[in-house]
Amino acid sequence: MTAPVLTALLALDAVLAQSPVIDPCISSVASGGSWESDGIVGFYRVVVGNSGFEIVESILYLQWLADATEDSAPRIVLSEPVSGIGSDEPLSIGTPVFEVDGGAAIVLEATDPHTLAASTFRIIPGKPGEYTVFRVD
Repeated sequence: MTAPVLTALLALDAVLAQSPVIDPCISSVASGGSWESDGIVGFYRVVVGNSGFEIVESILYLQWLADATEDSAPRIVLSEPVSGIGSDEPLSIGTPVFEVDGGAAIVLEATDPHTLAASTFRIIPGKPGEYTVFRVD
């Protein structure tokens, strides 16, 4: 191996070592809205993770993040998988979209990977740990 090639590989390795590790199953992330509870102010984030190959199944996490302060970066207050979307059958979830008309609402399209039937859901988040899921189609 020549010295320039080895130098380039070592430089690439150093850059990759400094890069944050992000789960490769994460397909989309969206942030928006706001919440306040017990003197903490923050915003919501939804994370969609996918698994599978021909039959793609998704899991959706709703997170409550505290806003950044002078002394700290934003931090996750609570993160939990969302239940109540569809039946117990797996769904493939598209990119969530925040609507902020008079409050935060998360809209997402979900498809049954077996039948390809599509559904639309709205999630209305509240204080940490509180949310309501509605099917809108």
